[in-house]
Amino acid sequence: MLSFAFFGLLASMSGQPKCPVKKIYAYKQASLPGVNPATTGNRETERKETFNYWIYITLPASKPIHINHIWLSGKKFSVTAEEIKTKPVTKINQMAGATNIPTVLVPDTKHKVILLYPSGQLNDAIDLSVNMKKAIEENELVISFTRKEKQRTARKKLISLLYPETLL
Repeated sequence: MLSFAFFGLLASMSGQPKCPVKKIYAYKQASLPGVNPATTGNRETERKETFNYWIYITLPASKPIHINHIWLSGKKFSVTAEEIKTKPVTKINQMAGATNIPTVLVPDTKHKVILLYPSGQLNDAIDLSVNMKKAIEENELVISFTRKEKQRTARKKLISLLYPETLL
């Protein structure tokens, strides 16, 4: 028991600074096109599944960060960040023939809430460390940010799936 406590204390003193990102709330929603696909000759044009993303991070107001870019399912994207003032953050899904019940995306919190928009896929070739490559492979979402001139990451293993909206 004593050795377990010692190793826990040793791990907490490892010199790794605490991540300022307190929580990541990440959602994706399938985009359903309402028009039949175009045909070429006798073949239908293949439809690719696309998603809309809602990515929120919470952090103390006293610990500002700069978001560099994100990786979604292994693909790198530029990002636009916007502070959200109204909490909790909710979204109403438009479901045909159903009551539109709001979904809480971010519960009420004392921390600052930032919405991250993927704003374009990046194809720049950069050398990534072995640890970064592993993080991108093992997590559906990786957020790269800078705090006090140090590069850091925050990770989310899986992004939560929202029901698709029905557009009438």
